[in-house]
Amino acid sequence: MWNCTDQKCPGTCTIYGSGHHMTFDEKRFGFRGQCGYVAVQVEEVSHEGSPFIDYTVRIVGLYIVVDSRIGISVVWDRKTSVRIILEPDLMGKVCGLCGDFDGDAKDDFTTQGQLVVSSPLEFANSWKVSSSCPDAGVDTDPCSSNPHRHSWAMLQCSIIKGNTFKNCHDKVDPIPYYDNCVSDSCACDTGGDCECFCTAVAAYAQACNEAEVCVAWRTPDLCPVYCDYFNAPLECKWHYSPCHTPCYKTCFIPQGICNNPQPNMEGCYPSCPPEKPIFDEGKQICVEVCDGCYINGTEYRPGQEVPTEELCTSCTEPPVGTGGTVTPFSPLTGPQVSLTTTPCFCIVNGTQYQPGATIYNMTHIGSGICLTIICSSICEIHNTTYPCPTSPTPPTPKPPIPECPEWDVVQNETFLLCNCTMAICIENNTIEIIPFKCPPLEIITCTNRKKPVLEWDENGCCQHYVCDCYCEGWGDPHYITFDGLFYSFQGNCTYVLMEEITAWHKLKIYIDNVHCDPAEVVSCPRSIIVSYKTDVITLKNHNLIGAANLEVSRSAGFDCPV
Repeated sequence: MWNCTDQKCPGTCTIYGSGHHMTFDEKRFGFRGQCGYVAVQVEEVSHEGSPFIDYTVRIVGLYIVVDSRIGISVVWDRKTSVRIILEPDLMGKVCGLCGDFDGDAKDDFTTQGQLVVSSPLEFANSWKVSSSCPDAGVDTDPCSSNPHRHSWAMLQCSIIKGNTFKNCHDKVDPIPYYDNCVSDSCACDTGGDCECFCTAVAAYAQACNEAEVCVAWRTPDLCPVYCDYFNAPLECKWHYSPCHTPCYKTCFIPQGICNNPQPNMEGCYPSCPPEKPIFDEGKQICVEVCDGCYINGTEYRPGQEVPTEELCTSCTEPPVGTGGTVTPFSPLTGPQVSLTTTPCFCIVNGTQYQPGATIYNMTHIGSGICLTIICSSICEIHNTTYPCPTSPTPPTPKPPIPECPEWDVVQNETFLLCNCTMAICIENNTIEIIPFKCPPLEIITCTNRKKPVLEWDENGCCQHYVCDCYCEGWGDPHYITFDGLFYSFQGNCTYVLMEEITAWHKLKIYIDNVHCDPAEVVSCPRSIIVSYKTDVITLKNHNLIGAANLEVSRSAGFDCPV
């Protein structure tokens, strides 16, 4: 008997294969664009004093999982499938290609301009990140364009409608997944058969997994996964599971409790013995207890500084015989690693000064006045002016002048004296030290949707947020410039991606493109070459079709032909 409740459930948005989308409210549509698009964004952002959030990044089976404390999880198969999971607290508060998550699929096609449209093409094009990127057009049927692949695609994808998944058919409709599988398998060239077909079947298997139907569909001949690759000689620690819980005991989550509910996931998983029940994801070994602190997926050793909202914190080693970790948002029970506050210090031009230390000592700042700048006991910078103890016989008095020519400033003009110390010209080469205050940090939102970074001003006294610049390239190939201009270019040569106009750092970045498909004019990047001062780093791909096979080499003395 069913027992209906009013409890709200998490929402999942799925994007996989060749542009197959299913929104949080389970509206399906197809869209294949070649730009950057907003999948999900919160309509009203509250920074609460910081633009950053706590999160963990973990490898779980075949997936990379980003788990945040604000109710958002992202699951990526490292190929062409991504799932975004939202907690019920965000219902009706989001927008983008994944819809508004309000429980009603009818308004999912709401554009960035708040218009509800019927065309998936109009809807999806409105969510481009860069307006300079051209709109996507109507797609052609891949099986009509490649009729010789249609029969093969239908035969391969029939596994979705066959006996292998029969226990799932009543819970998850196989037809949409079968149709998508046929379409993707028709679209792939022979070099991408495995990835396109296997991703499409894995998407249906994962949907069954989320409906609590576990299907072991992979075989040594059909999309195999070889976990023995991870085992050391004579070991059998790693095993394949078609539906393993993602929340098992690791040093990132020692209690085995995820921040946000997540479905079971297939992949290779370690089997730890009872005497060492926790898996150390950094060292890839089973351990009895974990040492160190884990913040946002980064390990901090005992005594190492930990970046937090506080000014000075450090990781403290746990008592002998106990274990534990600090995670950003999962409460722990039992012994824990603690955070302790360290003594403060003054920072001037990047140099640390202990309390009581003299930062600057000027023996003469005009009219027989001396200046001393010290770091106080509470780490505040204090300025003290006083008559210089000895001075030569004063010269013949001169009439006062309203300027301070020794510093090349006029009366009442303020200027940077030294070491982040400000002064104001009174008159007759007499100055007065005034407090130096940095403006409050202004939180900014980058138009390229990247995370802002802190940067020192030109004097090295104050910090402010700035947006990094990104140039992107992908596909065969498409480019978005630093200023957001989109274009495509298929060339068969070595090209300059970026170089300095004035060679301050002697930095140049090249891309070496080759025609990789004899049947079509399609370019693939064979290597990326970074030349910095006298060093050259080359990232070379030895497999232009299919999974990348990368090699990194370093050399000196390079003059790239262009």
